[in-house]
Amino acid sequence: MGIEMSKPLDDYGGGAGVSILNPVSNIHIDDVRVSGFGANLVFQGRETDKMDNVVIRRSVVDNSFVDLVAEAGHSSGMYASHVKGLLIEESVFDHNGWSEQVGGGYPTKFNHNVYIQSDSEDVVVTDSIIGRGSAAGVQVRPGGTVSGSVFVGNNDAFYLSSGQEDATGLALNN
Repeated sequence: MGIEMSKPLDDYGGGAGVSILNPVSNIHIDDVRVSGFGANLVFQGRETDKMDNVVIRRSVVDNSFVDLVAEAGHSSGMYASHVKGLLIEESVFDHNGWSEQVGGGYPTKFNHNVYIQSDSEDVVVTDSIIGRGSAAGVQVRPGGTVSGSVFVGNNDAFYLSSGQEDATGLALNN
């Protein structure tokens, strides 16, 4: 709670602000700012043992990028895979996946404000502001609920499925 992590925007981007790569439970990020990394937030459980109960609340996640001339990779404000129970609430995700200040920091269709892989489940994005992402504002590939949020200046506001037969999505009051 209440911390800020940032890298200079004139750097090459890359790296991660917060990266949790094990199947742990009950992660709460509250009142935190993460800025300037290649991936500002990364949550990744395992296929056989998902991460459980991840909450991002009242936080600002912005300006993630990778200088694609200097190094390869994709960039996002948040990437989640193998997570069960993910809540993003009252948060701001802005200008993730690209940087106009760095020559190789151009936007691509692979970079997003929030990218939630199809192997996750029970996803809720609510009462948040999500703007100026390289591609999607929020890509909720497994389906989920997106409600009460404002999407501004993204190529696509949000996706609620990647085409899986069992994925369901609910979009309310955005």
